[in-house]
Amino acid sequence: MKSINTNLRKMTFDDLHDWAGETILSRGKAHVKHVDRLSHTENNALVAWVTGSERYVTSVRVDEECDCEYFCTCPYSWGPCKHAVAVILAAA
Repeated sequence: MKSINTNLRKMTFDDLHDWAGETILSRGKAHVKHVDRLSHTENNALVAWVTGSERYVTSVRVDEECDCEYFCTCPYSWGPCKHAVAVILAAA
């Protein structure tokens, strides 16, 4: 398994756009400054606190094909959230 850093270097804005869509990508960009305590886990994921209307725990794993898996404690349930996008952008 390649490291998260290697996979992030391969990821493009087009990849993020395809994954999250224009609206969520734009909102994620605006939330990068609200990412706190960004770190890598032992299982090669990113994890951070992201402050929105509340503080949310967000984790993201990016694989070698730039596919993303995410978890966020925010209530958004229609696909990737702005917090997950913000974590990827902060790490990149």
